Amino acid sequence: GRQIVTETPFYTTSALLSPHLQTYSGEVGFLRRNWGILSQDYGDLAGSATYRRGLTPWLTVEAHAEGSKGLAMGGIGGVANLFDFAVVNFAAAASRHGGRSAGQVSAGIDRISPVFSFGASVIAADRHFADIASLNGDTVTTLQFNLHAGLSLKKLGSLGLAYTETKQAGVVAAPMIGPPDPTAASAFARPPEHSQLLTASYSKQFGRLSFFSTAFRNFTGRKNTTLLVGIALPLGTRTTAGVSAQTASDTRSAQVDLNRSAIVPGDWGFRGFASADGKPAGGAPWIGAGKDHEFGQVTYKSQWGQVYAGVDRTGGSTTVQGELVGAVSLIAYLCVNRGLQL
Repeated sequence: GRQIVTETPFYTTSALLSPHLQTYSGEVGFLRRNWGILSQDYGDLAGSATYRRGLTPWLTVEAHAEGSKGLAMGGIGGVANLFDFAVVNFAAAASRHGGRSAGQVSAGIDRISPVFSFGASVIAADRHFADIASLNGDTVTTLQFNLHAGLSLKKLGSLGLAYTETKQAGVVAAPMIGPPDPTAASAFARPPEHSQLLTASYSKQFGRLSFFSTAFRNFTGRKNTTLLVGIALPLGTRTTAGVSAQTASDTRSAQVDLNRSAIVPGDWGFRGFASADGKPAGGAPWIGAGKDHEFGQVTYKSQWGQVYAGVDRTGGSTTVQGELVGAVSLIAYLCVNRGLQL
């Protein structure tokens, strides 16, 4: 017979839904206050809901809403396939809180390919824009701009470049003890912040050994440059060892990490981490004031949950940690018997 081969370009992403396919979610609970300071400290009831629906093979629309006492926030947006070249997203939201109305807009583009990938996104909001997080004293991001690109050099490794700029409005946080009072002064009040960060990275695989390096340049505040280099080596299917070192204008540090994952019920896992920090002094790069950090943790995964236990030591402070993670689910079945007719 005759064989015909046809090549058709396409671009796919998990952010797009098939036509008529829809997803939705909702969350309801009480606002947690003074996390890590007070136990059983909760505020007003709050809730959020998200709905997404695929209209066409290239367009998915979505809506999101949040609400609590004195707060209402809602927005609409979409994700679109741009001529099988990239994916674009766009959204707009409005809020009403404390007698003030405000808005937020966002847009972005992202392309992923085997050789060259890039993306850009921007979020702009009024300083009075509010959501559930802002009720707990979180700062409002008035501008967030991200730009990134990646290039595969095949056997020579991979290169990456990214730029991030963020502006945050100042906030007068509520006192950490007692009922929230936005008009009261607090030691946790934060002034407006502005950051600009340029990141460059390179990685390469040498057999089973992975090499990575990253450089950061901060253009605001102290305007310093940081360089991080390291290697990682898998030791079997679940264990990985890594060594890295970091240097900045006035600090030096080195880290060692050994990790074994607990994947299926019955597995034991562990993690050991140690770092040495210091400032250059007297010509010796590792002598000077600094805080060393050691951390050890074991974990066990069973069919009913996962248990963690560990010890963390930073400088002269030691913390013992324990955690139990699990879930309870209720699944209901509805069976219909049509009967049997003879």
